Amino acid sequence: MVAISWRKWPEVLVDFGLQLYIPWQLSTGNVLYRDIAYLPGGPFSQYLNAGLFKLFGTSMMTLAIANAALTSTLLFATYRWFRKASDTLTATLIVLGIILAFAFSQPFEMGNYNFITPYSHEAFHGFVLGILTIGFLSNWVLTGKRGSLVCAALCFGTVFLTKPEMFLAVTCAIMAGFVFSRSKPLFVQSLVIFAGVGVLPSLGFLCYFLQFDSLQSSLKSVSWAWIPLFTSDVSDNPFYRWCLGLDAPLRNVKLMLLHFAVFTGIVVVLLLRFRRSHATSRARLITILLIAIIAVGTVLFDWTDSGRALPLITLGGLTLIFWQRKWFFSHPSKALFPVLWGIFSLVLLAKMGFHSRIWHYGFLLAMPAFVWAIYLLVHLLPHRFIHDSVNQLWFRRSILFLLLIAFTRLAAQSAAIYAKRDFAIGTGGDRIVTWNEKTSVSAEVAEALEWIETNVSEKETLAVLPEGAMLNYLSRRSNPTPYLVLMAEVEVYGMQNMTIAYQKNPPDFIVLMHRETAEYGWNYFGKDKVYGLDLMNWINENYKPVHRIGYEPLRNGLFGIKMLKRIPPVQPGH
Repeated sequence: MVAISWRKWPEVLVDFGLQLYIPWQLSTGNVLYRDIAYLPGGPFSQYLNAGLFKLFGTSMMTLAIANAALTSTLLFATYRWFRKASDTLTATLIVLGIILAFAFSQPFEMGNYNFITPYSHEAFHGFVLGILTIGFLSNWVLTGKRGSLVCAALCFGTVFLTKPEMFLAVTCAIMAGFVFSRSKPLFVQSLVIFAGVGVLPSLGFLCYFLQFDSLQSSLKSVSWAWIPLFTSDVSDNPFYRWCLGLDAPLRNVKLMLLHFAVFTGIVVVLLLRFRRSHATSRARLITILLIAIIAVGTVLFDWTDSGRALPLITLGGLTLIFWQRKWFFSHPSKALFPVLWGIFSLVLLAKMGFHSRIWHYGFLLAMPAFVWAIYLLVHLLPHRFIHDSVNQLWFRRSILFLLLIAFTRLAAQSAAIYAKRDFAIGTGGDRIVTWNEKTSVSAEVAEALEWIETNVSEKETLAVLPEGAMLNYLSRRSNPTPYLVLMAEVEVYGMQNMTIAYQKNPPDFIVLMHRETAEYGWNYFGKDKVYGLDLMNWINENYKPVHRIGYEPLRNGLFGIKMLKRIPPVQPGH
């Protein structure tokens, strides 16, 4: 999968440019939230990436290799913990599913939804740290090793500095873990140690920010990931309503129930067909035909839409375990980690509301639930909840056969999309292989980058509006304002504040790049007062067009890029 997707992971125009530009700026001395406004999350990830740039050089491949190493760590830890809780086959299938369906996913023509170049490093880092927290905590509960407790606390405290949804999900799992361990000796002391160690990452960042600002502002910077949740109405935006499935809730609920019914039906049919009383030649023939029919359906099914039923599957699996409380409490070494994983999975799915999916944000949010479904089918059902009258071996073989078809379909779909990327932008460690120049805007972006390199000196500043920090990063030209992206950020920071910032610190050059914003419920940037009209009027008064690539941007659905140079202010007396 690494070979198939090599350097093809990110999207050039959307999201990932910010994930490169910000750590580059931080590595040169800028301070997050003071010099750079950043909406997606807390400070941990950007400063970690800035440290990587300092140590290994500023390039996309520095982050890609680091994320590949982190992915390997995640796979290794997941395999080890699930192998202890189940068996080798289950753990192997789980890791195979993660690799083929999530880690390198490219189910549609938009990059960034993979583990190597994620749209938000806060989401990926928080996700990995959350899983490590669960693993370390379950190990502490089972063995009483204080080192595992300390590791769990450090990971947990760091998750707070990433994404709220990751922290809430792992908090629920942690609470369950402590409830299960409340009878352990020195329980209160362990709880105090966990809380004391868990607060250390935040205290470390607080001390850092105090070097540059007041206590109040530093506390705000440490907890920034949480502030937009309570100070803005960004969740009412049409885009986020779609993310939650609130744009068509009835339709999404119907699809969830339908997919769950089909899932349950297939499991029940296999259980009935593999009853030992059906072990006649005729019964075997019927079983083979039935599995063949299901397999054909599996091949034809669009597996990118397979996440619909995950909330009900996860909830159903947890219900089965708690229904069999005797088994849970008599086999904690087998049950604890999967239960904490299941709770973590269920809370993460809440971020997608009624529209659960394995694509888009689901490459992270739905992955644990997808893994839980594999665990449920391959291990939990056949080993714990199937009566002896059912042939467990053949049931597992059938599930294995169907899962391998699903994994192959998902991997093949990603490979087919990756194959369409054959046009390179950037050089050296920043070389990105993107969409063919004849079928996308890649050629225009490459031409814009070449123009910037030729006509904008390294000391001159550049802003790309409403989005396009990748041009800043690849050309190594800085934006003198804190506001790099004018999309959902407008709802949090306010369009007026952004306009004032550009007026106070005018860039030497401004690049207007076409960007569709209908998903946010807005007209094109600069057309309405609520979305950039005042800023666009100021730009037209103080800048002159010097070059255009493609069509006039921000007018219709046709892509174009326009470069504007600042008109020197008139000096007094001239």
